Amino acid sequence: MFAGAARTTGTISLAVSREAGMLAIEAPPLYELEIGDSIAVSGVCLTVRGVKSDPRTFFADVSEEILAKTTLGNLKAGDRVNLEQALHFGDSVGGHLLLGHVDGMGRVTERRSAPGSLILLLELPRKLANYVVENGPIAIDGVSLPIDSLRANRLSVHVMPLTAEETTLGSCKAGDVVNVETDILGRYVARLLGYARRTDRRSFLAGAFSHQCASRWVCTLRPWLMRLRGGKGADTRRRELNWPISREQAMERA
Repeated sequence: MFAGAARTTGTISLAVSREAGMLAIEAPPLYELEIGDSIAVSGVCLTVRGVKSDPRTFFADVSEEILAKTTLGNLKAGDRVNLEQALHFGDSVGGHLLLGHVDGMGRVTERRSAPGSLILLLELPRKLANYVVENGPIAIDGVSLPIDSLRANRLSVHVMPLTAEETTLGSCKAGDVVNVETDILGRYVARLLGYARRTDRRSFLAGAFSHQCASRWVCTLRPWLMRLRGGKGADTRRRELNWPISREQAMERA
């Protein structure tokens, strides 16, 4: 897991092409990477496959799905990407918990300058709008940010000067596409509520159907059972029962 606290960037290297299903990224010396480590690349969790020391570069496999559903598919040599190593137990969580499983891509619609900060306005895919709330967290290219305002599938975020300097968000402009990961808690709650609604609806229909069928079968079969037992005829018995009646009335008269 990650915290959305990316504090450095790497550069896409010329060493390996994207078409080979692998990315090569030059990383700063502060990262001591080993094969098998997890690292978030602009918010996408990748596994380190190899490491080269000069220049310090790590290699990571990328699937066709990752290339299609994230901005990694649009990267070219020389592009900067945000980097964050996976959390260890006991580490400080500077943002909010992230999985590195990008939900989709958003688009920057406007960039504004504000005293002491940068404001980015973004448009999300409509399917992701249900998982974000005003003042709640969202990860943009792997950086945890609070949502300042929200209207339908459009939102705004403030980027502090230090974050703008240390990540790629400082160079974002209108029209840029970014990776978006919504809060995992919100996704779980939305799914559980949806499941509960479906379950309640099925239970209600099943209960109503069972009650209706039971009443109908009691009222319909009772005269025939009486005839088989040598009791009064069906027509007479039905008149005595004043059919149709409720299931409770039928049970009392049985």
